[in-house]
Amino acid sequence: MSASKDAFKKGVSAFRAGKTEEALHHFTKAIKDGANDVAVYDSRAAVLEKLGRHRDALADSRKVIELNPDRWQGYSRSARLFEQLGKPDSAKTMVKMALKKIRPGESQRREDLMSLLQRVREGKAKRVEAQPPKKIYHFGSLPVEVADTIFHMTLEDHPSRVVSLAAVCRGWRTTLHQNPSYWTTLYLVSRRPERKAKLWIKRSKGKLKGLHLLGRTDDMALCLQELKNTPLDHLRSLTISNVSMSTVRSALSPTVVASLTDIKLKDIVPCPDNSWLWQHENLQLRSISTNDQLDWLALSQHCAHLRTISFRSFIPLQRDSGEVLIELCRSNPSLEELEICVTAGGIMPTSFAQEPCLVDMVHLKKICLGGRDMTAPSVLGRLSLPSLASLRLEWTFTRMAFSSVAARGGAKTLQELVLLGCTINPSELILFLSETGNLRLLDIQHNDKIQEVSEALASPRQEGPMCPALTHINFSHSPLRAGPVVQIVKSRLQREEETTVKVASIQSIIMDDCPHVDENVLPWLRSNVPIVSCVYMTKKEAKRKR
Repeated sequence: MSASKDAFKKGVSAFRAGKTEEALHHFTKAIKDGANDVAVYDSRAAVLEKLGRHRDALADSRKVIELNPDRWQGYSRSARLFEQLGKPDSAKTMVKMALKKIRPGESQRREDLMSLLQRVREGKAKRVEAQPPKKIYHFGSLPVEVADTIFHMTLEDHPSRVVSLAAVCRGWRTTLHQNPSYWTTLYLVSRRPERKAKLWIKRSKGKLKGLHLLGRTDDMALCLQELKNTPLDHLRSLTISNVSMSTVRSALSPTVVASLTDIKLKDIVPCPDNSWLWQHENLQLRSISTNDQLDWLALSQHCAHLRTISFRSFIPLQRDSGEVLIELCRSNPSLEELEICVTAGGIMPTSFAQEPCLVDMVHLKKICLGGRDMTAPSVLGRLSLPSLASLRLEWTFTRMAFSSVAARGGAKTLQELVLLGCTINPSELILFLSETGNLRLLDIQHNDKIQEVSEALASPRQEGPMCPALTHINFSHSPLRAGPVVQIVKSRLQREEETTVKVASIQSIIMDDCPHVDENVLPWLRSNVPIVSCVYMTKKEAKRKR
């Protein structure tokens, strides 16, 4: 025991001499030698506090309280240490306990403790002010109707995102899981499709509106087997990709097929009768998109509500397709978009069984026709197009196409004209462009007649430039020269008071893969046109030339 007392005395002497590390060593040695009284632990706590080791000092202060809970010193030191550790509530508790241990005559010590208590309170107030405001969950305070609208708007274009939204937080997950309307569109791929189908059927309460089969036939067959026991009376949208049509046919009743409004077919596995989708009376279809064979005759006979037709395929049209397409348009006067592009087949002029009769397509705004099959371009001559806004022709002959559109009223309303790899008659096209007062975009690519067209656009006219509303030009992949392009831009930079017609300035010019364009004119073009692209060759071609 004398060894511990000796070590304690040395520690006190060292502390008074300012040798804190040495004092700590002696106090620790005294405790190891058997000292277990308040004085040793309180002294070591004082040394540790001075060294900044507040947590270790707090442990010794607790030991002091444990050894003698009636002394105020242990509580007082603990209060100071809690304050320094940033724990004002604990510090306040220790001060109050220390005040209870002060004797009535010790007024100075009471004042010191009251000062400490005031300091703790002020420190807490400053700490609260310095803290950043807590994040408020504003979404949770929204009315249910508003939150529901936001969720539906988010999922409108990407219904499959419902899973991601449900993972954001518990509140969202609860809201989404409780509302079947968020789970009405089912996308099935080859990753656990059967499990997903069961989950969607459960959460939608069997009211699926959209079914998109995008996986392997074998996987989809299992899912469709699951759907056989589910009423699909609400199904309106169907997508089939790389799946056998016979597999799908066995799962969909004629009533369900007749109620579909949107069908997309891509790379389907054919069955003996691929036309079963179109054979039902009074089809409610609004939109068809496919790259496979279509039964055009059945569509013209059974569809009367179509608004969008998209047919891009390597399968050539039949010889009598022209007349059938006209009948399809006649049966669907609300048609807004028509796309027919065939990448295979020979030159097949269309002959009509009787004298052509115009079909008035008041709502048709967008037409895209392509392929060497002349059936598609010939259709333009049979349609009245008073609302045509966009015309796109791809890799086809344009003979009579422009004159037909102009004669049927389509030139005046046209805003976009795209000619991709088409055989054109420059005179016919230039005459057509002179009537397109509202044309904003002109895109002519892969064409060896582009120089004549660009020169016509650049030529000054008394009534003002041709296509006065033109703002976007793309003449890529052609033998274009820069001179006419510069003139086109210059003719539209003049002040409004200098012309009787309101002329728009060019906003973008694309001349990629046009090797005859002089690079010296590019700085001027870029200073007067916001967007200019003139890439002479691709990276692959550049490597080959090195």
